[in-house]
Amino acid sequence: MLYLIRHGQSEGNAQSRIMGQMDLPLTARGRQEALALARWLSGRGASFARVYASDLVRAAATAAPVAAACGGRSVLIRPDLRELGRGALEGRTLAEAAELRRLPGIIEGFEPEDAVAGRIARIGAELRAAAIEADVAAVAHGGSIGRLLQFYLGLPAGRSDGPRFRLDNTGVTILRFPHGSTEVVCVNALYHLGTDAPPLGHN
Repeated sequence: MLYLIRHGQSEGNAQSRIMGQMDLPLTARGRQEALALARWLSGRGASFARVYASDLVRAAATAAPVAAACGGRSVLIRPDLRELGRGALEGRTLAEAAELRRLPGIIEGFEPEDAVAGRIARIGAELRAAAIEADVAAVAHGGSIGRLLQFYLGLPAGRSDGPRFRLDNTGVTILRFPHGSTEVVCVNALYHLGTDAPPLGHN
């Protein structure tokens, strides 16, 4: 199975800023969320043959306790998992970004859609191949996880009217790939933050 995990709260999240590929660290709350997630996964018997993470520090810092608690693995850094680049909107508050989006040409500074599609296809294929063999985890970002879900489900990506997924900090999304198909086990599970959790299945 493949566990897709969004990073814990970052300094940008706490300030309601669009981060994109800005490399901002976790807050104290984000570090606590990551530890709670690691304890919850370990307590339910999760063991990962591999733990991947984006090369942005907020993802790698979330992945580290998960890797330590669930198999003692080193974190495998994959730049293809990083958040979508958002050009001039990065570092702006949500209110500021809403105003800037009105400006002509503002999206021209975004990471090109063909570049996003290419890297998501590369890492998506790598993660799927690994998850067919054993349970693996990948810690990434709301945008990149959303695109991975679109990729696995064969949904149109990169469109404003396309499907979107709610993905909270340290939310866990689990996929299986039986017989070449894709099965969604859960999306954005947050049991580790206080809700009673059912036992998890494993490969």
